[in-house]
Amino acid sequence: MLVSKEKKRTVTISGVDVNGIYPSPHNNQELTITTTASGVYTTTDTGEHWTKSSLPSGAYASFAYDPKNSAIQYAATGVTIRKSSDNGSTWMTVYTDARGQAMTALIVDWYDDARVFAATSTGTILKSLDYGSSWSVQRQSGDTIRSFLASSQDSRVLYAVTAATGLLKTVNSGDEWTQVPGLSNYAGASKI
Repeated sequence: MLVSKEKKRTVTISGVDVNGIYPSPHNNQELTITTTASGVYTTTDTGEHWTKSSLPSGAYASFAYDPKNSAIQYAATGVTIRKSSDNGSTWMTVYTDARGQAMTALIVDWYDDARVFAATSTGTILKSLDYGSSWSVQRQSGDTIRSFLASSQDSRVLYAVTAATGLLKTVNSGDEWTQVPGLSNYAGASKI
């Protein structure tokens, strides 16, 4: 149960519809959750107390911590990507999709944290090489990208889960993406 105590009063957030859980790479007691309508919440004591983010309420599809700089965080909501450089106290929009594609996934490269990837509901994979200041299209698959996973051995190797066709893979930091053969039977997965 997700519970917070404020001024000797118990406040529960168990009614929120959680759609993602993101552990901090900097603090093993910190978790951030995204929700389908209630915004973003963070705990720094493994769930004993929760704090609502300063982000506006709403649906958040993805969240990412910068793995090297604990102050930097990213959140995907609607057609925008927002970034905080002060541990989530304030947020600025760093990307808005002009075509109206909803943002669906985020990941920050664990080796080169200036490199950030994002994906959309229509299968566009975006890459930033400057902490989200500018973005370029890396691939357009036409299939919703649901999540990313980076190899723990080589940060240039990334996987992208798609809604209908299975899994995409890059071995060169997103410059080229290929379909992983034999996984179309597992279409519809949301995480790896």
